[in-house]
Amino acid sequence: MPLPIVFRSFVAGGTLLVMALPVTALAHEHRTVGPYRFVVGWKVEPAYSDSINAVQLFLTDANGNPVPGACNDLTVRVENGSQESAPLRLSPVFNSPTECDAPVLPTRPGTYTFRFTGSIDGTPIDQSFTSSERTFSNVEDASAIQFPTKDPTRGELAQRQARLALRDQANVERADRLAIAALAVAGAALLILLAMAVRGWWRRPRSRSEVGDAGEVAR
Repeated sequence: MPLPIVFRSFVAGGTLLVMALPVTALAHEHRTVGPYRFVVGWKVEPAYSDSINAVQLFLTDANGNPVPGACNDLTVRVENGSQESAPLRLSPVFNSPTECDAPVLPTRPGTYTFRFTGSIDGTPIDQSFTSSERTFSNVEDASAIQFPTKDPTRGELAQRQARLALRDQANVERADRLAIAALAVAGAALLILLAMAVRGWWRRPRSRSEVGDAGEVAR
């Protein structure tokens, strides 16, 4: 039995509405903070390491209305493991009155936390949002989508350079130790040769004149 025209129109309209929703809003964490609603996540999801991204915040009041100037007195710190960024400035987005973004370039894959601090119209704010399967995406390794070749990331290049620097330093220190040891051996050999030369001079056969001179000096 064909569906009624009204019902079919409702289903089609609902499908279009879902398709029109921002993907980021579906992959963000929603939370009520006092009289405000926070929707937080990455601006680009899934997020990949070594790819420019941004902390994205949609902020409204309890009725879903924009909060003018809400970005001005808020900052966000990005945390990964024991590392924490400096406070990042949130900036309003043109033609998106509820959105505030803070650009960031995650250099390592893993779990990230966004900590918002400051105030909104006198209301203190200190809220942390952590990536997970139920909130917003963890940062994934960019090598998974690299094509045609998998190039090292800036973080991997930095690690390689650090290892090379340590190896070069170790080589320099080893060369210094060998040079000092060589000087010590050369100095010891020179002392031995000098001692042998003096001993040989005293024990060499003497001429009569040298013996006579020595006798006269003794008298």
